[in-house]
Amino acid sequence: MVEPGDFIQQVALAGTVVAADSVDLGFAQTGRLGHMYAKVGDDVVAGAVLAELENDDLYAQVLQKKAAVETARAELDSLQEGSRPEEIAVLEASIESDGIALDQARQAVENALRDAYTKADDAIRNKIDQFMSYSQTSGTSLVFLLPDAQLETTLTSERVAIEGVLVEWKERNIALITENNVSQMVAFAQNDLKQVSVLLADADSALSKAVTSSSVSRANINDWKSAIVTARTTINTSVSTLTSAVTTQQSAAATLKKDIRSLALEKAGASGADTNAQAARVRSAQAEVTQAQAQLAKTIIRAPFSGVITKADVRAGESVLSGSALVSLISRETLQIESYVPEIHVALLAAGNPAEAVLDAYGADIVFFATVVSIDPGETIRDGISTYRAVLQFTQQDPRIKTGMTSNITVTTRQKSGVISVPQGVVTNRGGATYVSVKKGDVLEERKVTTGMVSSLGFVEIISGLSSGDRVVLKMAEE
Repeated sequence: MVEPGDFIQQVALAGTVVAADSVDLGFAQTGRLGHMYAKVGDDVVAGAVLAELENDDLYAQVLQKKAAVETARAELDSLQEGSRPEEIAVLEASIESDGIALDQARQAVENALRDAYTKADDAIRNKIDQFMSYSQTSGTSLVFLLPDAQLETTLTSERVAIEGVLVEWKERNIALITENNVSQMVAFAQNDLKQVSVLLADADSALSKAVTSSSVSRANINDWKSAIVTARTTINTSVSTLTSAVTTQQSAAATLKKDIRSLALEKAGASGADTNAQAARVRSAQAEVTQAQAQLAKTIIRAPFSGVITKADVRAGESVLSGSALVSLISRETLQIESYVPEIHVALLAAGNPAEAVLDAYGADIVFFATVVSIDPGETIRDGISTYRAVLQFTQQDPRIKTGMTSNITVTTRQKSGVISVPQGVVTNRGGATYVSVKKGDVLEERKVTTGMVSSLGFVEIISGLSSGDRVVLKMAEE
């Protein structure tokens, strides 16, 4: 006899407890590990620093960029507020000081030019001419024997040429008093010093090959060679001094020009364009801070969520590669079950289905309640069979639940009340219709019915064709 009752459709699954959040973390760039702050088993909160590379230089860059932002903002504030008399007075004093510094720098260049000539003249007339007889009329020759004819010709030719250089150089230095073309004079002097340096270098080579004679001893050659070494050092020093003096003059001129322009701007007051331009500089400086912080972030591993460390197998000082998994983290507070559902059952499941889970670690007497939260739309092939990954979340967190535990799950997919159902064995299919044998008194009749769902216990829902109190039998009696 059939009576309305509860009808439950369930699906049995197997699964494994996993962390709702789990991640392998590494650095975004290669480097050497500076600090490892976490160890296996540590509880960490979201945002905590777990490890960082050696990155003091990047920290310094961030600080520098932030300071640049502050400077740019201060200049913007100054533009917006306008100039004060005190600021103009300071700039005027700076310009006066800049002018004095520029005059001193120019004088230093002139002094360097004159000194360079003096050193070059001494190197030729007092050092070279110790072992070389120079004459415009009778020709130039060496006082020692040199077996290298080519070098001797070169050396004597250079000595003749340098004489004209010294004469012109001296005249230019006299003109410095009346002319204001110091930059051109510097260019000439630098070229002249190069020619002197070449002559000294060739003289040094010649003395290295010099042959003693009755009039020239080895001691004479060594003395001359020592003098040439001293002269070369002196000329090199003159080159450096002149270069430094010119650089100082250029810097002083640039500073004066900058301060003059700043004073003009201060007196004129900031225009809207100037204010907008400075505001743009502030934004640019802020962008550089963001960029520097991004570079720094690549050297730091932070916890993306709260959880427990399950792997930390690298020590300070070790070199690490970008992208290498160095730290593993799982969420301790939110655990869930991962199950792979065969395709024959996946159509029955839906997010929100309630479930009961039994963990193998605790036996069938302890039941943990869960809910289906998601079902992957794409298949996962496991052992050659199409399955679909389903995730079930525990309705309550329990400290007994650990990741990796295996579970047997019963998911309730449908549940109705007041449903007439019969065992599958009493239902027959024939000619596309479904029939059930019903006994009325001593007579068996075959009644056409409409069926619905099938429960996990093997009962079929009867939507129409049977009423409460009907007696159904396994099959009709044979006629």
